[in-house]
Amino acid sequence: MSTLAQILEAALELPREEQEALLEAMQKHKAEILRVELAAYAQQARLDVQAGKLKPKSVAEIMTHLDESMGDSDA
Repeated sequence: MSTLAQILEAALELPREEQEALLEAMQKHKAEILRVELAAYAQQARLDVQAGKLKPKSVAEIMTHLDESMGDSDA
C-alpha cells in the first residue's frame, strides 16, 4: 500500500470533526503554496518587463490573446 493510500485510509478513520479540520488545514496550505507561486510569477514578470522581454498590454489585448489561444486548442 502506498503512503498516500495509508494517509487517506487513516484520514477516513478520523472523527468527522477532525476530518473537517484536516481538510481545512490542507486547503489553507494549498492556498499558501499558490500565493507564494503567484508572487514569484509576478516578480518574474516584473523583472521581464524591466528587461524588455515583456511589454505591458491592455485588458482588451490580453482578452483577444486568450480568446485566440482557446480557439486554437479547440481545433
